Amino acid sequence: MQLAQLMLYVENQKEIRDFWVKHFDFVVKNEVMNGDMYMIELSPHANAETTIILHNREQIMKMSPEIDMTTPSLLFATSDLEKLHARLVAANVTVGEIVDMPGYRVFNFADPENHYFAVKQA
Repeated sequence: MQLAQLMLYVENQKEIRDFWVKHFDFVVKNEVMNGDMYMIELSPHANAETTIILHNREQIMKMSPEIDMTTPSLLFATSDLEKLHARLVAANVTVGEIVDMPGYRVFNFADPENHYFAVKQA
């Protein structure tokens, strides 16, 4: 078994898509309109096995009110933590300070809807 997709429930799918593409060089693998359902599939590169699916929060709540809408805690990895941190700061993205943890360095950041994620040194 493998992890295929992570589903994020957001207010503005296109704004969040653009955030990941602009600041992290993610690629849009697919955009699907199925009736009223619009989904955007993103990945860190074209050959990534795990993707992020952006769903409209309001639409999912109407369809399946039992689903937990909280944002999962995602930890990404990069080969140049300082460079990515500096690039995000320069772009006025909300970022935390780089912190030394046992065995790795890490910082957090927020997307335009204040969903927080973290990045560690690979």
